[in-house]
Amino acid sequence: MLSVIILTGGESRRFGSDKSHALIGIKSLVEELLTSLSRNMEIVVVGPTIENASRPLKYAREDPVGGGPVAAISAGLELVQSEFVAIIATDMPFASQIIEALSKAMPFDHDALVPLDAQGVRQPLCAIYRVASLRRALTTLGNVVSQSMRNLAQLLEVKEVSLSPELERILIDIDTPSDLERAISLKAGNQKGVNAMDKWIDAVQKELGINVNVDQESILNLARDAAHTIERKAAPITTFLLGIAVAGGADPKEAAKQIELLAGNWPVDPKD
Repeated sequence: MLSVIILTGGESRRFGSDKSHALIGIKSLVEELLTSLSRNMEIVVVGPTIENASRPLKYAREDPVGGGPVAAISAGLELVQSEFVAIIATDMPFASQIIEALSKAMPFDHDALVPLDAQGVRQPLCAIYRVASLRRALTTLGNVVSQSMRNLAQLLEVKEVSLSPELERILIDIDTPSDLERAISLKAGNQKGVNAMDKWIDAVQKELGINVNVDQESILNLARDAAHTIERKAAPITTFLLGIAVAGGADPKEAAKQIELLAGNWPVDPKD
């Protein structure tokens, strides 16, 4: 059985107001999560009570309030009785689809399954954890107030999971109003059967006066490999160089494979 802890108590400083109540379509961010998660999952909300929630919920609160995500996880975990738990931040409205994909690997031997975004960066607040391992790590940390997720992850055996381009596209967290607009566009595009990325690609091609077949999967895989193997900022630079090569007559797939092979054999700098 998989339980879920939803963290809703963030301060939302960059957003400017309580993100959990921001609307995506006709639903708030937290309701988008609640309605998309399986009804078989027991959900613990760490944060204020949600009025008129669409399903039964358990509530917990970190002490002190505002003590950070690790403190919130620790508080929520006290109400969890399952072997595995998904940790989701309320500002990740499409996280249920990521969790569903990760859950197919259950049961697993690692302490956690953590997805990588398109830049190869871990997303620990959209991940599945072994409850016993998480409790052990929290005990080792001691004082959980204001602890970083990185410090917690260092005490866990984490398996990084690469996602499909479709799932990478929706692995977004909403920190600013512009992020919310992107999420709204993604949802609207999916409802109409046309995703936001397709619309963007069409718009850019029209603006530049070009018409080419864009192999999204190859490009996104290449960007992820470059970011994860080299460093994060390598992703946009590498895809730019791929574009220059293609403009010069290189085959897109073959050029992408060459760069992926290069990234795979790239030596690790011991200073990193």
